[in-house]
Amino acid sequence: MLYNTLTPPPKKRKIRIFAYSAIFVAAVYLSFSQINLKNLNYNSEKDSQTESIVGDSIQNEGILSAKHTYSFTDHYCIGADLASRYCAFNNLYFDLRSQKFIYYADLQDEIPVVLERGMALLDFPRKLVWMQSKKKKYGGPAFTVQKVHTLGNIAVSEVLNLKKIALVEQVNPLNYGHWIADTLFPLFIVLLDFSTFDTRAISKHQLVFMDVENCDESGCIPFNCSLAKDRFSILTDKPSYCRKELFTKDKKHNFLHFERLVVGGGGFASTPFMSQEQNQGRSLYWWYFRNYIVNRSSFRSGFLRKEDGGYKKACRIVLMKKTTPKRSITNLDSIANLLSQDFKECSIDTIHGGQVDFRDEIQIISQASIFITPPGGVSFSAAFLSSGAALILVSIQTSGISRNSEGLGFLESDILWRRISYIRVYHHQVVGGRTSPVAIDYEKLKPLIRHARKH
Repeated sequence: MLYNTLTPPPKKRKIRIFAYSAIFVAAVYLSFSQINLKNLNYNSEKDSQTESIVGDSIQNEGILSAKHTYSFTDHYCIGADLASRYCAFNNLYFDLRSQKFIYYADLQDEIPVVLERGMALLDFPRKLVWMQSKKKKYGGPAFTVQKVHTLGNIAVSEVLNLKKIALVEQVNPLNYGHWIADTLFPLFIVLLDFSTFDTRAISKHQLVFMDVENCDESGCIPFNCSLAKDRFSILTDKPSYCRKELFTKDKKHNFLHFERLVVGGGGFASTPFMSQEQNQGRSLYWWYFRNYIVNRSSFRSGFLRKEDGGYKKACRIVLMKKTTPKRSITNLDSIANLLSQDFKECSIDTIHGGQVDFRDEIQIISQASIFITPPGGVSFSAAFLSSGAALILVSIQTSGISRNSEGLGFLESDILWRRISYIRVYHHQVVGGRTSPVAIDYEKLKPLIRHARKH
């Protein structure tokens, strides 16, 4: 029988098919072996660095944690120098043994890490940010971070994984008004900026208080962690921690891993006689802050009273009374009695600044239509007034000191109130010493009350 020259005999065809099949199987096997070998080499190389960090979630005293896939540290900073800078880090480490923050950088992707007064630096300065919103003599050291290109072998069990953490150092926590303006409000701005103006993301952060705990220096304020935890619960849903609760070495962990770490006060604290340029844009931040805190406090704010046919503007006059002589109003009780006689349609309330629970104070202030207060930190809760409410600030014109560039003497109103546009500010000016008690002139106060009632 003749066969086509292109077609092999049946027996030879079977042998050839078998050979082709064997070659194909061998090729596939070698390909997969090579792929596995590459993966093995790749994983081994990563394991020699820190790939062993990948592991299950680790829980510790309620601190949020998450399964972490290892990557290099990244960050973003706002501000031009130590005083104004605040930063957010992704995948930052803290060595509990050396007590240092570790920034793991990619050697093949070397870029400037910070802009310091116009200079792009490849390494972090010795002082990166102040953790307070303004540097005080009793403040702790500046935040710093060490940049490295290798971490070595780290076991999963050595690492405590944390999610969204913000480091906080308070300014004058014993003064409630300054705590609002110089600690709580600046922290809110920092978290809002790094949350792309999504206020819902603010409550997802955990706070770690970095305050000085051993107060030996003159002017240093003792740190009360329990008080701080209670106060800051108005800002976030997550439990807060003192520095020693998180940054103290335990038997199990050698490293902390921060999926997200926010640090820096940003220089947003109040400063007497701030320029108009420094105040630009602050009103919107204060309005965001006011609404966020009031809404989380779960009470109705505003001064509208429900009546037949709709709502009517209710009159509620609140007077702030200082418990210390410094810049206090000596005749506040008699002023309250005169107001109740001349403005019978208004409810008159007097509160003692710093002597009531801060949530109660916020509620009372947010429902006031007119708020009368001495100057200084005790007046800072006026930020929680409703839109259109009136603030009558007893501004003290100090005699015997030089005038500033704007032709004004010592006016405490310059500290804060030029920043806020949603409230109407009236000044009842009196002359007195910088820290001495003063008295209100009721005949000069009445026209302010009448004008505030009409608008």
